[in-house]
Amino acid sequence: VVRENIMYTGFCATQMAMYHAATGKNDFNEPNSFLLEHPSGRKFSYNLPTLVQALDRDAQLSPFTLVACEPNWIYPLCNTICAAAINAEAPEIWNNNKDKFRKSLEKEFMDLMGRFVPCRSSYTGLALPMIGGLMPQALPSFFLNATMPDIALRQWLIMRKELLKDGKLVQRKIWPIDTGNYKFSRAAAYATIALAASEMGDEEVKELCFTSLDKKYPSITDGRHTYRPKASIWAHAVEFLARSNQKDGFRKLMNSPDTNIRANPHICGMLYPEVLPAYAKATKTGLRAVLYSNNNSRAQKLSLAGLTPNSFYKCVGVNQDKLFADQHGCADLYVIVNGRTEFEISSITSFEGAQ
Repeated sequence: VVRENIMYTGFCATQMAMYHAATGKNDFNEPNSFLLEHPSGRKFSYNLPTLVQALDRDAQLSPFTLVACEPNWIYPLCNTICAAAINAEAPEIWNNNKDKFRKSLEKEFMDLMGRFVPCRSSYTGLALPMIGGLMPQALPSFFLNATMPDIALRQWLIMRKELLKDGKLVQRKIWPIDTGNYKFSRAAAYATIALAASEMGDEEVKELCFTSLDKKYPSITDGRHTYRPKASIWAHAVEFLARSNQKDGFRKLMNSPDTNIRANPHICGMLYPEVLPAYAKATKTGLRAVLYSNNNSRAQKLSLAGLTPNSFYKCVGVNQDKLFADQHGCADLYVIVNGRTEFEISSITSFEGAQ
C-alpha cells in the first residue's frame, strides 16, 4: 500500500466497493476495518478511504497518472479495475483525475491499431509486445464500462472485429494458457471474454464462448460438485460471474447501488460454512431463500433483518409456522437444512399472527 502496488491496493479497494454496493453496508469505511499484520507483529491499519487515498497519492506522483502494479510496470487493465473503486468511493477524487487518466490511457497505453498495450515501463517508457490474445483487450471493457463507457464500447468493438469471422470465434486469438494456473487451457480466456460480452450486452459473443467452454472443457459432476477438470478456480469464478451478469451489470452496481438493501428483508447472520446460501431475494411481502448444508443433524439459526418492526410473518418450508419481528425489524429463524432447502417468509397481519 505504501508504494505503487495497484494489484493489491486497487484490487482490495474494488472488492470492498463492490461489497458495499451489493450489500448496502459500509463495513470497510470503519477505522481498522482492514488491519494488516506483519509476521514481526507490526500492524498496519487501513480501510477503504485510506486505500483510495493511497491510490490517489500514487496517481499524483506518476508521470503517466496510471499507477504501477509493482515498481516500474504499469498495466492499463489493473488501473481500469481500481478506477471503478475510486469513482464509487470518492467521486470527487475521480472527477479531479479522470481527464488526465483518459488522456494518458489513450495517448500512452494504446498501440497503432488502437489496442491496449499489455503494460509499459515507467522507467523507460517501453511497452511489452502484445501477449495474452484478446483476453487483456476484452477485460478492460468490463471495468471501464463503470467509468468511461464510451471507451469501453470502442475497445470492445475493436476487439470484436478481430475475434469473429463468419459468425465463429477465431481460435488463434484465444489465449491457450489459463491465467489461473498457467496450464494449457483456453477455459479462462473463454470465460473472460464472455464476462466482458455480458457487460457490453453482446449476446452473440457470450453464447459462442459458453458453447466453446461446454464443447472443449465439458463439466463433470461427482455427486456433490460440478466443475471443469481442465479449468482453474479463477476460470470457474470468472465464468460464474459471466453467467450471473447482465448488460451494464457492473456499471449499475458501482454507480447506482441499491441503497435500500438494508431496509429490505435479508439474512444478516448464519453459521458459515455449515450453512451455504445459494439464493436469497427480498419479495414484496418477505424473503425467499435456498440453502445448502453438510450438517443435517440439527436446526441452523438464521438471523433476519430488514423486516417490518413488530410484525408477524408466515413461514413456508421450515419447521415453524410463523415468526415475529421485533421493534428493530429483526428475527431468528431455525431451519433444518437437508440438502437443497428452500424456504419463504411473508408478512401477515397482527390479527392473523395472533390467531
